[in-house]
Amino acid sequence: MTREEMITAVAREVLADRRRQAEHDPRHTPYYLMNISHPVLRQYYLDWLAKTGESAPPGDEARTRFEVAMLHPAVLRRMAEEYRKQGRIAE
Repeated sequence: MTREEMITAVAREVLADRRRQAEHDPRHTPYYLMNISHPVLRQYYLDWLAKTGESAPPGDEARTRFEVAMLHPAVLRRMAEEYRKQGRIAE
């Protein structure tokens, strides 16, 4: 699995987790991993939008792909491994 494929697979599962949590408790607001209003993160986010051709504001899946793409490679691999163990993403 390429890094981009891993980012997409993990992002989809993170988003699915958020949605399940919100369905379980409608008062719970789905969360984001990062505050893209921070000046430094905002610049990375805008650069990512331009690089990937995403529109602003992107949908939840695109926003989650950005957040997952910002993770250290070891963290991304660990998250992918955890989802693999759960049978939620393929190798």
